[in-house]
Amino acid sequence: MFCKLLERKDVLDFIYEIRTNKRYYSKKSQHLERSSFSISDQLALFIFYDALYKYQILVDDISLFGGYLSQLEKLYRKIDNFEDIRIGIHHLVCRMLFTKLSVLDISDRECKRKIILYVYDKYIKNGYFIHGFSPAYYHYLENNSFVPEKYQNYYESFSELNSIFKKYSGKSIILKDFSCDKVFFTDDFVIGCYHSVYAPMFFYDFLSNELFGKKIRINLSYIHDYNKLIFPLRKYMRNNLFTESDCKTVLDIVKKQWDFLQENSNKVTLLLVQRDKIFSEEVLLDEYLKDNHTTYEVVDRMLSGKYSNISSNLTFVPLDFKLVSFDIYNSFSNEKKEGNEDENFIDNNVDSLDMHGNVSFLLLFGALFISFGVIITIISILRGQ
Repeated sequence: MFCKLLERKDVLDFIYEIRTNKRYYSKKSQHLERSSFSISDQLALFIFYDALYKYQILVDDISLFGGYLSQLEKLYRKIDNFEDIRIGIHHLVCRMLFTKLSVLDISDRECKRKIILYVYDKYIKNGYFIHGFSPAYYHYLENNSFVPEKYQNYYESFSELNSIFKKYSGKSIILKDFSCDKVFFTDDFVIGCYHSVYAPMFFYDFLSNELFGKKIRINLSYIHDYNKLIFPLRKYMRNNLFTESDCKTVLDIVKKQWDFLQENSNKVTLLLVQRDKIFSEEVLLDEYLKDNHTTYEVVDRMLSGKYSNISSNLTFVPLDFKLVSFDIYNSFSNEKKEGNEDENFIDNNVDSLDMHGNVSFLLLFGALFISFGVIITIISILRGQ
């Protein structure tokens, strides 16, 4: 897939800039804002990887890539909102398609139809749904079929953990139904990346449970630091007078799961299945063709994620899926950034609500000017200014 692009020096240089320069990663976003997981440089990177993924599927022309990357860098520099950056990326992809498909008049109805049919065929009809999974399973899936929930797991142990917590709190602490044989797919590459990095979700949801005190925001510094990760849990069990035997059982279960997840834990691993193997979306094509908005706006709709969680219990043999694996930061970036990482920067984000939960009038007033600025910036970038 797009992993070859990650070997380019210009791409590696920009990944390093995103990772180490605050102007790139400290942008506003509503993406996954209700999640337990910290939104930081990872979101900036995952959106960039999403841009590479879409370029590879739709454009796949190395001669145009240098210009595409240059415009991506401008988007990241000039726009302070991740949602608007994603819109800008879709507009850039559309612009690259004008060149690739020799479209001269973007206002021409037939030219618009040509672009829509091409994007539909490449990205939707023959595109993919994505299942983000733990890197610990990657080597297994290289040689085996994908059977939902029928792979190495510790579900029986976590059922025992639930029973222990019921003795003290009267309810299960983990809400996952361990008898369910379904997994979830998405058409949003960014969400797929998060599902991979923080898989299994029930495990990290358990460890960040607000029952253990103030709900924590899990990030990579947490999931790699076992003692930091279990501190709230250990404190909760001590304060609620868990027996020594129960404490040991709970911590043994958690440690066993944590140890298993450490293999290749700095990687994103994705399983891609062609969309029509899960369900068909042919009805949408007519809607896109009849849409009276601009070509840019229709393409943005087509490329924007619509399905965050599609449940499936289907089995897929190796010929039915593709595996994608890449480093979150990649080795080149890791070497350059060593010693420059600030693990606490995400805690300094400004909340857009005041202490009573009301949006500030000044923020709303300022947002109007920001919106105008975003629109002007995207237009100027698309014009090559």
